[in-house]
Amino acid sequence: VPPAPLAPVIINYPAFASMAARYSGELTLFIDETGAVVRVRAEHGALPPALEEAARTAFMSVRFRPGELAEHGAVKSRIRVEVVFEGGAPLLLG
Repeated sequence: VPPAPLAPVIINYPAFASMAARYSGELTLFIDETGAVVRVRAEHGALPPALEEAARTAFMSVRFRPGELAEHGAVKSRIRVEVVFEGGAPLLLG
């Protein structure tokens, strides 16, 4: 069973110099067996640094239901998520 957030992930859209209508990128989340995000890795440098940091901060503060394997119970997991920023408004992921 893959890990899942216990609450919606709210990413604050920070103001920065080069505002475009849309930005997207992928993050890899490393989640421990207790459901804590212990590391976030941005993939391919697709997000501007301010947006990458906003996404990293949001995911590091959210608890997850840990991933599970039938024979082992809760396990460490690595998942990849797409993050999309549109129109300067916060985006809710759930």
